Amino acid sequence: MNKTKKLPRAVKALIAVVCVIAVVAATEIIAAGYRSDPASVESFNTSNPYIAADGNTQISAHRSGGGIMPEETMMAFKNCAQNDDFSVDWFEFDLHITKDDVLVLLHDDTLDRTSDSETVFGEEDVRPEDKTYEELRQLNMGADFENESGEKPYAQLSGDEVPDDLKQ
Repeated sequence: MNKTKKLPRAVKALIAVVCVIAVVAATEIIAAGYRSDPASVESFNTSNPYIAADGNTQISAHRSGGGIMPEETMMAFKNCAQNDDFSVDWFEFDLHITKDDVLVLLHDDTLDRTSDSETVFGEEDVRPEDKTYEELRQLNMGADFENESGEKPYAQLSGDEVPDDLKQ
């Protein structure tokens, strides 16, 4: 009869802890050579116009000004571009492609968080690549936007009530 001895639970736990420590240590050793420091960034010589080698900080509107206006909408773009209180150098945005090959703005992989897609299409996890551009134009891309006061000023808009700059 072949009997194999099992390792005690404490020995298994010790082996697991040692393995985790070894992985963390190896990661730290490898990553140490990849850390940047301000001196290396400031002295980086480049002709790339998108890298600010002149020492001036450039301001990017994350999600095209989302947080102030509904993210990645024309309303957000216009607010940043036309508002004298903002000095934006760049707009950061994300592109997705629709079922009929039209580019649209959307940060997430699905439309659920920022729009009324669940109400309009009657389903969750609606992805832009599963709908045509005209189908996406039915959505209110500011439906779930919450302003600094905690209000959702565009939540009740639907259909023709939705301003064009809150549509895809």
